[in-house]
Amino acid sequence: MKSIVIAVFVKDDLIQKQIDNILEVTNINEYNVIFYQDTPEGSPNKKYHTQYYKDKFENVKNIIEKNICKFNNATFKRTNTNLQPYGVCKISLDFAFENNDFCIFMEDDVFLSKNALSWFNYIYDNNLLAWEKYKFVTGESIYYDTQSMELFPSEDKLIEIKNNIEENKYQKYYYEINNFLSSSIFATTKAIWNTEIRNLRGSINGEGVLNDAIQKNNWKSIYPVVPFAKDIGMLHDDGWSVAWHTKKGVREIKNVYLLADSFETVNNYEKIPDNFDLSLFRPKID
Repeated sequence: MKSIVIAVFVKDDLIQKQIDNILEVTNINEYNVIFYQDTPEGSPNKKYHTQYYKDKFENVKNIIEKNICKFNNATFKRTNTNLQPYGVCKISLDFAFENNDFCIFMEDDVFLSKNALSWFNYIYDNNLLAWEKYKFVTGESIYYDTQSMELFPSEDKLIEIKNNIEENKYQKYYYEINNFLSSSIFATTKAIWNTEIRNLRGSINGEGVLNDAIQKNNWKSIYPVVPFAKDIGMLHDDGWSVAWHTKKGVREIKNVYLLADSFETVNNYEKIPDNFDLSLFRPKID
């Protein structure tokens, strides 16, 4: 069985949009959907101790409970005390893997393309996730991203880029990365999670701890060339990174400007040839 875990907190302006987005994903009824909400109670950041955030926390709960019946199989869980993002990742995946063999983990500001599960299912169904092969797969891409909230392709440039992808079937390609894993969305199997991976990702600053281990051990992950997911919340006022670092201190900015459902969905995905010119996936945006 397969599941999607959505780790939520207090972003009450995004949760309805995210639910609506997930409901539009093709074949979503094949998955168990798990909403796992962290509580502000006991948070080490006093920003979240106010009534303002307690109300937001309850708003998120109410919206999930109102919509959960729309899913074929969905569960809503909450923590008893604030676990922070790394702790919620660990407890939610532990819960998911009690009854599922494959799980996609998403944060509360990630949105999927309608055909995202065609990608994740292909990786899982073809047994590409194995300890000696690939440990993780993500829906994000390092390509087709301006990495600046002030920079967008013009309408004409976007049409040009999309035509180039479609003509060359770039959406069929994936690549491997051995130096980091996206924290906002990734998937793995129960067999891989229940190794040292679980404690690495679930430790304090688990994202960084896991990435250090990935670099040290040359652990490989699979990324699509054309993204199936986008993270829109790096600078969200209610986000954890902004709470600790302020907007000026947030280091990673993503601005993905297209998703894979703009193109024909392929039946088979291919690893990029070794001699491929990767600069083709980074069109110049003025």
